Amino acid sequence: MTDMTVPRDPRPQFSMAAALMGTVQLGLAPLAGMEKVGPDRYVVAGWWPAPARTTGYGGFSSAGAVEAPKPDAAPKSAAMALALWPNMK
Repeated sequence: MTDMTVPRDPRPQFSMAAALMGTVQLGLAPLAGMEKVGPDRYVVAGWWPAPARTTGYGGFSSAGAVEAPKPDAAPKSAAMALALWPNMK
């Protein structure tokens, strides 16, 4: 037999009993939203874990990022507001 490389499925896998209990406890139909991936093995359909974050390998680094400008503060007094917008009474 030749050597084979099989990709690992990173999704959490559940037995049929666990999948049935989980879906029924959530008020769903039995095995609703579950996908069979092997004998007595089920996964949540359409769910994949987020990729692991790497640091220092060419990704965006916030160390050199410029801080976003902050908007001007609101007028501190009513008199200043009326000086800026005289028609607003």
